[in-house]
Amino acid sequence: MPADRADAAMRVAEELMVLVDAWECERIRIVATSAFREAANGPVVLDHMARELGVPAILLSEQDEAAQALAGAMWGFGAIEPLIVADLGGGSLNLATGRPDSPPDWLGSLPLGVSRMGALLSPEERLRSHHRVHLDAHVAASITPLRPLVERFQERPLVLVGGTARAIGHLVSTWRNGGKPATAHGVNITMGDLTRIVDRLGRLDVEGRLRVPGVKPRRARLLPVGATIIRQTMRALSISRAVVGETGLREGILLDTAARAQIASASVA
Repeated sequence: MPADRADAAMRVAEELMVLVDAWECERIRIVATSAFREAANGPVVLDHMARELGVPAILLSEQDEAAQALAGAMWGFGAIEPLIVADLGGGSLNLATGRPDSPPDWLGSLPLGVSRMGALLSPEERLRSHHRVHLDAHVAASITPLRPLVERFQERPLVLVGGTARAIGHLVSTWRNGGKPATAHGVNITMGDLTRIVDRLGRLDVEGRLRVPGVKPRRARLLPVGATIIRQTMRALSISRAVVGETGLREGILLDTAARAQIASASVA
């Protein structure tokens, strides 16, 4: 992790601590994911942040990250039936399936994050045809070995979570309804929707994408890459449609934090 990025992470954490103090939060911890797991100096940077801020830090494993995204998604939908959850982040694509109030049935994580794939396979602003071919092939080769595992749970609904999924849901809802949606939660996504995003936005530069109704500025640069990853993942797993969830990893971490606090309180009592 380069020094400038480590410094940027520290600045963001310091800004968040200001909010923590303003909100008088009682339970505070730093939770790090794939960027800190994979960087050779990730744990060192995380330890430094914890010492400087005076709060505990946790480096989530791939399995824990997938499990907490699953828990957050099920909570957001008030799920009473099992789900498959795909959490597309910057560094990884986490897949998980399980039932409410039970341990996950299966967890998986692949290095197919949208920032990672954008940097490796689509260095330009436009997602050109040869970028799509390479990206599709790379995602398919990574996902296909998991297909026998996922086929055991084929009947379960697929929920897409994470910032890219929310941006896709927002965009699809805008295109369908002609107005700005209040939320992307519960928006149904088809393979056709994803293909339309890839085709329409992929040929534009970032400035052109920003003029398309429904495109969020923060996601404009990598939205076609994210749509391509999700589309190819669904194709490789023979899943034709999915639903967007606005709760995922963050809510899973909050649920886990609350559960730990309850256990601690019970132990003291």
